[in-house]
Amino acid sequence: VNQLRSTVTFSNPLYLSAGNPDLKPSVSRGASLSAGLTSFETGSVWTLNGSFTHISDLIGNNTVYYSAPTALPEYGYEAMAGARLSRPENIGGAWRAVADLRSSLSINKIKSKVDVNLGVSASRTPFMTDGVKNTNGQNEVYAQLEYVSYFSRAFNLDIKGRYAYGTNMLNSSKVYDYSAISADIRPSLTIASSVTLSASYVLNAMVTDMEGSGYLNDYLNASVKYAFGKDRRFAIAVNGTDLLNNSRSENISFTELYVLTTRQSRLGRCVYVSFSMKFR
Repeated sequence: VNQLRSTVTFSNPLYLSAGNPDLKPSVSRGASLSAGLTSFETGSVWTLNGSFTHISDLIGNNTVYYSAPTALPEYGYEAMAGARLSRPENIGGAWRAVADLRSSLSINKIKSKVDVNLGVSASRTPFMTDGVKNTNGQNEVYAQLEYVSYFSRAFNLDIKGRYAYGTNMLNSSKVYDYSAISADIRPSLTIASSVTLSASYVLNAMVTDMEGSGYLNDYLNASVKYAFGKDRRFAIAVNGTDLLNNSRSENISFTELYVLTTRQSRLGRCVYVSFSMKFR
């Protein structure tokens, strides 16, 4: 309802927003196909998947910038110089296609499970600025791996990783190629059913062929927990967060229209003690 209003909101005269009574609802249509094969001899499951999604009459914001005072007769308002007006518009169709091959393998000799996913994807999404429609595009090939151990009640290891190579495009023209990697490693060791040592390391990184763009974010957490009391209802833990002291990260991305710099900051390296109790 808010998107269909025929009035302008000017609580901040530099950032105006308005509705669009002529707005049409978006319609999403999708199709998917999958085929699977299970081998009880090897303990493996193979799945081939494909999907396609199309959104017609996609709704997006059209932002118009005014360099001089401009009358807006449809709203009975005059925009001041330097103001911008954001208004929802039907900006066309968007689509996304994905195909992947997934394998899940149980390795009984080492009591572990491995999941592998190899895939390709492509997407096109329109957007509008100053009444001009453009299209963002992305083509990507990727590989994902997850390893889970269950060979010991005392020790657990969970590893997740993903690598992707792709191209970002604007109106069918390449903006940049990129390689992205992510990893999540979580070991845990329990000693005498009372003491648990655990850690987690998370990495997210991207490099591109455009100078100055990309990012590198990683952090390491660890903890030592001691459980005690009847049925080990009570626990006290010493926790360390961001042990690498990478509390700040920066991500720079480029398009032909703008340069976007995103900075994030966390609490930073610290150690704290926690206490917990289970209620039954």
